Amino acid sequence: MLTPRQKQIRNYVNKIISEKSIAPTEREIAHRFKISPSTTHEHLTTLQQKGYLGKANGRARGIQINDSVSDLIKIPLLGTIAAGQPIEAIQNTEMIAVPKSKIPSSSEVYALRVVGNSMIEENINDGDIVLVRHQATAENGQKVVALIDNYGATLKKFYKERGHIRLQPANKTMGPIIIRNGKDISIQGVVLDVIKNREEIFKEITLPNVKRDNTLPLNRIILGDALTELKKLPDESCDVIIIDPPYNIGKDFGNNNDKRELGEYISWCKDWMNECMRTMKPSGTMFIYGFSEILAHLSVEIPINKRWLIWHYTNKNVASLNFWQRSHEAIICAWKDKPVFNRDEVREPYTEGFLNGAAGKVRKGTLGRFSSNGLETVYKAHDGGALPRDVIKIPALAGGAGMIERWFLCKTCDSVCEPRQLKKHEGHEIMKHPTQKPFELSKKLIKSAMPKKDGVVLVPFVGTGSECSAAKELGQSYVGFEINPDYIRLAEKMISDKKYPAKLF
Repeated sequence: MLTPRQKQIRNYVNKIISEKSIAPTEREIAHRFKISPSTTHEHLTTLQQKGYLGKANGRARGIQINDSVSDLIKIPLLGTIAAGQPIEAIQNTEMIAVPKSKIPSSSEVYALRVVGNSMIEENINDGDIVLVRHQATAENGQKVVALIDNYGATLKKFYKERGHIRLQPANKTMGPIIIRNGKDISIQGVVLDVIKNREEIFKEITLPNVKRDNTLPLNRIILGDALTELKKLPDESCDVIIIDPPYNIGKDFGNNNDKRELGEYISWCKDWMNECMRTMKPSGTMFIYGFSEILAHLSVEIPINKRWLIWHYTNKNVASLNFWQRSHEAIICAWKDKPVFNRDEVREPYTEGFLNGAAGKVRKGTLGRFSSNGLETVYKAHDGGALPRDVIKIPALAGGAGMIERWFLCKTCDSVCEPRQLKKHEGHEIMKHPTQKPFELSKKLIKSAMPKKDGVVLVPFVGTGSECSAAKELGQSYVGFEINPDYIRLAEKMISDKKYPAKLF
């Protein structure tokens, strides 16, 4: 999946080579699109990795246009395979194209993305793609895809020994998996080749079995998997994307899906991030919530402009006796070209120190200030407040704040209830969302990036609907996905309670 900028660069290179029979230099490309040489190099590297461009080493004009996919063949990418402990075998069919030379004739071949490091001594690393020939038998020493107890799939070297089968990792720090009589194992295939995560080229192909819609399902929350539903949305159709995914810390969201192996989690996040970037308009903005130690892994996988925001809880800390107490969450703010930014809609109150000590006073020009030429300026307070900072101070939904905003589902009564009704349901089976974001935080992010009219907010992980409710109150459309039907009940009730849309402009 190419970003709009990458498509522009690819088309520009095609045009120059066809017109002048010579490729542009990286510096010329940077000048044409008014981007830095390092950003240009990053885009060209991505285009090479995805098979759209080639590069002759040592030549300034060595960019080459690769031939069409005539030398490639499509095979299914069925999902992930554990190079570590077995993981649940989940098939999520996509298609990739690989060189025909890698595929033996008359063979049924599929691909899997590797998660884990148990095969590193065979040069199979986390994130690589293995090409697998489907077969039910294997010889000693072959690298196989094995299904254990018809549930957990793993990638290991196969050895049939007296009284047992040994699945041997290629990592000295890990022990083998021993399969004794009575334990079910089936060979799903033998590894033919490895496509390195960043060293070899493969090209992603649009799924033939997913029909992309021409229009957005506006002001609806759709029950379904976020990644599956994202693939149905039109390109460049959404203005603001607010993503509050599972943080991979073991929270109970009712789907047992918040504690994956790190490599598997990153791979899953890359899939939905790519789809979100595809659906984002060139003027759009994408926000991703998370803990900084998790988002650090995701940030490097985002090939567009980005920077960090901080949401500082002003009313709580996550206690820890052994390390720094957590008092904030991080937010990745990402955009493609020139994003909408409504600074006057999200201005902040001035500090008392500024209002009492500086506002209205003369400031002399000194080295390091904007006015360094000796001219005097005046500290002037803006009627709307100070310019917005990248540390957003809003209380978390803990204690009293939570009582105001956190709707709940009483399963005993089978009803969705307002927060103030909680005491009436004491002793009942109550369900709340464990990580609901404050309504004011959702409003601030949306207001910062919305266009003047007809804006669309995309919420891939709706939860209980804070972002959709905020979009409605601000007079904007929304599109949401949620896999838990109980959360959809909560979200729809919360949204219906927002009766008075406000005008942003």
